[in-house]
Amino acid sequence: MEQLIRSTDLAIDFLQTDQIIRYEQVLFLYHQQQRDQDKNLLDSYKIYLKALRSIEHHLKSAGYSYELGVNSRGTFWRVSYDVYTILNKEQKAAVQVVHAANCEEFETDTVCIYCETKQSLPYDLIEMYRHWG
Repeated sequence: MEQLIRSTDLAIDFLQTDQIIRYEQVLFLYHQQQRDQDKNLLDSYKIYLKALRSIEHHLKSAGYSYELGVNSRGTFWRVSYDVYTILNKEQKAAVQVVHAANCEEFETDTVCIYCETKQSLPYDLIEMYRHWG
C-alpha cells in the first residue's frame, strides 16, 4: 500500500512538473510573440513615416497642390485624383505603404492621405521596406 502511495505521489509530482514546464513554455512563446508584434508595429510606424515624408517631399518639390485638413480620423492631405495618379507612378513604394496601412480615403474628386496609422503593415511589406526604418 505504501509503495502505491509513493508511486501515486511521484506520478502526481511528475504531472505537476510537466504542467509547470508547459506553462512556462507557453508564457515564453507568448512574450516572444508580443515582442515580435511590438517590433513589427514600431517598424511599420517608421516605414509609414518614411513613406509620408517621401510623398510630402515629392508634392512640395514638384509643386503639386494639396490641402491640409483634420477630421475625426486625424490629420490628412487632400490631393486631386490626377495628383494621386502621378504619385502612384512616381512614388509607387510610398503609395503602396499608404494603401497597405489603409490610410487613404477616396472622395468624389479627391483622395485624402492620412498622416497617422494605428495598425501594423503586412509582414511582407515590413520585410520589403525594413531598410527604410
